[in-house]
Amino acid sequence: MRKIVALLLACIGLSSCVPTPADREALHYVAAVEIPIDDREDKSALAKLLSSLASSHQGLHVDENIGRTAEHPECTGAPDLDDRLIPIITIWRGDDDDQLVGSVSDLTNRRRVWATFNKGREPEMEAQFREAALELIMKRWPDANALPVLPRGGLPLPRDLVMTSQGYRIDRSRAEAYSLSPDSDLLTN
Repeated sequence: MRKIVALLLACIGLSSCVPTPADREALHYVAAVEIPIDDREDKSALAKLLSSLASSHQGLHVDENIGRTAEHPECTGAPDLDDRLIPIITIWRGDDDDQLVGSVSDLTNRRRVWATFNKGREPEMEAQFREAALELIMKRWPDANALPVLPRGGLPLPRDLVMTSQGYRIDRSRAEAYSLSPDSDLLTN
């Protein structure tokens, strides 16, 4: 009997760790931009820009780790120090990192720094920060390009993107992979 009670208590405890549909929706992306970051100075400038902006919005703070090096720097042919830096910047709401507001990294594709902004639990609160951040990013890096956000809040794979005069679009041949209609504005030839 004790084993059954312990198992039931464990199940109840684990069920509280499962994110609710609202929590999952809060993590959906609503905006994303690729920023042409060239060196350590650009990475530091971006971290300072976002930190300064977050400090002017109640409840936001930035964690940054732009100086992290590659996992195995001893490998032969390793890139030089600036190439090994992986900019990791996260914007959080709450003292205990309660809600992810946005992030910046090049983990999905080297030399492509993507800033992503999440919907949040209260989208209108996050919109002010997001709009100000995007404006400052575009002002500092005018060659930054918008990334298409999928209807369900995800991003396409870098290999499926095509540069257009309006920013990135998804290659039309990949429409089915993203459940997009052939006439979607997110697609291009």
